[in-house]
Amino acid sequence: MSEMSSIEISRSHRLGKEKARSAADRLVGELAEEFEVDYAWQGDHLHFERPGVSGVVEVGAHAIHIHVDLGLFLFALKSSIENEIRRYLDQHFA
Repeated sequence: MSEMSSIEISRSHRLGKEKARSAADRLVGELAEEFEVDYAWQGDHLHFERPGVSGVVEVGAHAIHIHVDLGLFLFALKSSIENEIRRYLDQHFA
């Protein structure tokens, strides 16, 4: 059984749901390129995963919530992954 570490980030926004979905899609697209993550939309939830990491981005009309589970081998990168997500949110959801 592997240990998991989680990242939880919520941010309110004024983009509206469609612009927020597009921005979330770009965020996960960047993560997919950097970390070779597979992702797909299910309604307003963007699910992503690869060995050692999985998560979901929930997009609403006024808020976005990101949940990421990191496996043992990516635990050391938790702060850099979290900082990268926060940087992106600061740029695109402020």
